[in-house]
Amino acid sequence: MVKIYTDAAFDPNKKMATIVTLYHQSNQRFQFSEFVPHIEDNHQAEFKAMILCLEKLIQQQLQDQLCQIYSDSKIVISSIEKEYVKDERYQPYLNKILFLKKNFSLIFFNWIPEKQNLAADQLAKSVLHKHIKAIKE
Repeated sequence: MVKIYTDAAFDPNKKMATIVTLYHQSNQRFQFSEFVPHIEDNHQAEFKAMILCLEKLIQQQLQDQLCQIYSDSKIVISSIEKEYVKDERYQPYLNKILFLKKNFSLIFFNWIPEKQNLAADQLAKSVLHKHIKAIKE
């Protein structure tokens, strides 16, 4: 079984975000992050974080493993469970997630409180801070 944590950090003033995925397998920690320079809101960033998560799991050839994915974004987890999103702006993201999800034998999406997602949260904030600092310099 692979436990995966995903999160996003968003700067509303600069309209930029970082998205991250963390997982442990065979006593090794893997982390992936991506800078997103133009994004409308935190929800879009969280959807993009889930897409990054699924893409990285596929790249690492983990589709046949039991995958437990954890996110503190209620809208993302709820949308995946219902296969529906109220706000049409998020529909392309949900469509991509549902498409990628088909590659997995056994995958579960779980909502967790922010305090249980601290490692992913701290990594996302740290990477975003570094990118903003680099832009200022």
